[in-house]
Amino acid sequence: MSRYGVPFVKGPEVRLDPHPRSCELSGVAAFAKTLNKPLAIDLFCGAGGLSYGLHLAGFEVILAVDKEREAAETHRAHFPGASLNGDLSDPSVMESICNALKGVPLDLVAGGPPCQPYSQAAFSKVRHLEEHHGKKPDPRRDLWKSFLYIVKETRPRAVLIENVPDMAFGRDGIVLRRLVCDLEDAGYTVHTRVLCSDAYGVPQHRQRLFSVAFREDVVFSWPGRDQQAERKLKDAIADLPPVAGGDKQEVRPYVAVPGPLQRYFREGVPEEDQHVIYDHHTRAVRVDDLEAFKLMTSKTTYRDLPDHLKRYRDDIFEDKYKRLDMDSLSRTITAHISQDGYWYIHPTQHRP
Repeated sequence: MSRYGVPFVKGPEVRLDPHPRSCELSGVAAFAKTLNKPLAIDLFCGAGGLSYGLHLAGFEVILAVDKEREAAETHRAHFPGASLNGDLSDPSVMESICNALKGVPLDLVAGGPPCQPYSQAAFSKVRHLEEHHGKKPDPRRDLWKSFLYIVKETRPRAVLIENVPDMAFGRDGIVLRRLVCDLEDAGYTVHTRVLCSDAYGVPQHRQRLFSVAFREDVVFSWPGRDQQAERKLKDAIADLPPVAGGDKQEVRPYVAVPGPLQRYFREGVPEEDQHVIYDHHTRAVRVDDLEAFKLMTSKTTYRDLPDHLKRYRDDIFEDKYKRLDMDSLSRTITAHISQDGYWYIHPTQHRP
């Protein structure tokens, strides 16, 4: 078993009260009748990022579903309607959802089935586990079928599905083709495109595959690049106070730096929290890593480091360490960043 050179420490679990207008699954239809906005549901909702975007676009998310308890509870704290902790690979869960939505005139079914099965970054590791350790194929690969089942049962006016671009290309290209064909067979017109987040104001290299489908004749066009919204990494993090690796202070003083992203991030923050910031801490830094970080600029590669500071082969891990550049975009944030932050060394501080 591999061991990390520094301890991996989580902060305390925070439990939040449900939103004042939250309801159970059985109450979704009644809740929907009280609304006069376009109605949406969010499948594989996580903590609510997509739901928040739908809210900003004018939708009311009446139901959201996620398998992870903590994600569903977080969603329930911030959004009205039902936030269901349920496994969408379970036929009984899908049946209960469809029964609860009978007669509800849905405008949109949205969601992002788990992307890990299609991610090229994880493919070699998953294949190794399947071939050499008897690991069964990832059951999440078929969760797009659960998404499609609910679409067919509820017949919304529109559908929005997002995933990693790998779902459309190479060995997994058949998944997107089957998804599109099934939607077309169900009477939808489908539009698909890969969009880059930095084109819309997110200072990060991140591509996502979007499919938008309409049951009615709709004139649709993809949003163009927003030149006014182009931002760099410094626009997102330069206002944060310095913090040393391993410092686990939960609450820190915060002095607001005026800027469009800072105003956006802190919209709705209560007055008593305007001058503090929570959870701004990072994992501890190994002694040899600290020495390496001090030698690095944003142009330094792993191969450039002295041999005594390398723990990995530099012929296949040339980009193992990366110091980010304040005046550029962040690398794509991955799911394992909390365990391996070497791709995200702070531009000016010697820590991940």
